[in-house]
Amino acid sequence: MITRLRSLLMFALFAGWLTVLNAIDLPIADTQVHEFTSVYTGRRYQLRIGLPRNYDPAHHRYTVVYQLDGQWDFDRVFPLTRGMESDHRMEPVIVAAITYGGVNPDYGALRQRDYTPTDFLGGGQSGDAAKFLQTLRSEIIPTVEAAYSCRPEERILMGSSYGGLFTCYALLYAPDLFTGYVASTPSVWVDNQIMVQQARTSGTVLAGRKLRVQIITGANEAYSQRSAAQAFYDALAGLHLADLELGITFAPDERHGAVAQVAYDDGLPAVLAPKLVMFSSGPGEPVGWNGVQPLVTFFADRVNLYDGPFDQPVRRAVALEPTAGSTVTSVRGVVYVLDAQWDLHSMEGSYGGMLYDGDVSALMRVGVDWIGSWGQISDWRNREFTPTDPSGIGTYGGAENFRTHLKTHVLVDAEKNLISPPGYRMVVASEKAALWALTDLLSEKPTFDRYLLVAPAAEWDNESLLQLEALRAARGGALAARVMIYYGDRDAESTRFAAISRFVNRLATRGYAGFTLQSVKLEGKGFAESKLFGYHKGFRLLAP
Repeated sequence: MITRLRSLLMFALFAGWLTVLNAIDLPIADTQVHEFTSVYTGRRYQLRIGLPRNYDPAHHRYTVVYQLDGQWDFDRVFPLTRGMESDHRMEPVIVAAITYGGVNPDYGALRQRDYTPTDFLGGGQSGDAAKFLQTLRSEIIPTVEAAYSCRPEERILMGSSYGGLFTCYALLYAPDLFTGYVASTPSVWVDNQIMVQQARTSGTVLAGRKLRVQIITGANEAYSQRSAAQAFYDALAGLHLADLELGITFAPDERHGAVAQVAYDDGLPAVLAPKLVMFSSGPGEPVGWNGVQPLVTFFADRVNLYDGPFDQPVRRAVALEPTAGSTVTSVRGVVYVLDAQWDLHSMEGSYGGMLYDGDVSALMRVGVDWIGSWGQISDWRNREFTPTDPSGIGTYGGAENFRTHLKTHVLVDAEKNLISPPGYRMVVASEKAALWALTDLLSEKPTFDRYLLVAPAAEWDNESLLQLEALRAARGGALAARVMIYYGDRDAESTRFAAISRFVNRLATRGYAGFTLQSVKLEGKGFAESKLFGYHKGFRLLAP
């Protein structure tokens, strides 16, 4: 538990002016309040700071989520981030909620001025977005980053309604300040959709910046609200910027006031950059037989986009971070799950149960799949998971390209933040993905140490795997790998059962030094049952 600040005076020098900020306790644990008067707007602001569990400034830096309308949304966003941290949907973050100080502030009138880009109401009732943006840049952000252990390379901005409007404004007018934006039901309808017009001409300003934007509004809101949000999204999408990741959602059954909860819950994990984070064990996590909380790992919604081989659309890798104390120097191993669009969740369920039982150790899991329609995914996996091209027209045969991509991009990115190399790398795959894994196993320098494979497509191209294995045997030398293969005798692919049996028998007779092979024929089981059974049983044996 962090020691609260009780009577700390903080001095900060910004742009030639000096301000004194008081850090005050709130009744909520791990929170403080800072107040100051802005030289740009002349208004009194209050920053409500929520710190993550086990805040550790000596060893960790944290992404800061800047939340507009803190008078309403701090109480929902801070517990939300705590909950998602406990569920390991995202890494620990600092919440910096921005609201107004002083005595009985008129929140409606103040936010109406600060969050709107033009004085569309007249009489100075609106239109101070530029001044408030300068307050953010020169006063609020420096204050937070001077007081807490922050990651200035990643900042998130979230707001709803007028706050969502300002979130869109900041994206277009100061894209250097934030890397992620969650605009909940943004009021981009104001002043004849002037922000939509601005978005259409912002290509030069936004080009080359890696930004993530989620626009989430209620499906049951007024048409003007929904149509303007769609128009703003369309304007950004029309810029065709490769580094701008966009998403828009119309939340079912939601209207203007309540949609923020859905927007922040869905949007925040989506705009955080992929990273590997050591989580501290929380109070709800299992206790081992010795009464000590083990280092545990849970599912985290995290996607990273890569350029795929063959000049294809992007590939997706979902990084699942290990839970660990701050003193941990490494994880036991890293597990890469191919065809994550299908297999990751089923494997995670088994892993979570085995982890609770103490049957497996703390591991990092990384799922790899594609983004696209079912037809596109089918085409890509057919090409990239197969070692030969019987079509002769490039439809198949991209296994080596995929292997190069995996080793030079996905593995490097997934493991770059580990303090020390993992004890082992394991691949989990089935069908054509398992076929690819076996071609990797037979290569000169296999990518993995352990292979958990279900129903590999050993029948591919007249059992071309047997030819690859013969070449591997001719090269000689050790094959330091542990392999488990599960397959059912009722697989719908009529030739697969026999092909797998022949390949397994060939491997078993070679006597490769350092090589361990275990195959399990599952009587009366087809492909789907074999996969569920194999992932569940094999994981425990390969990753104790």
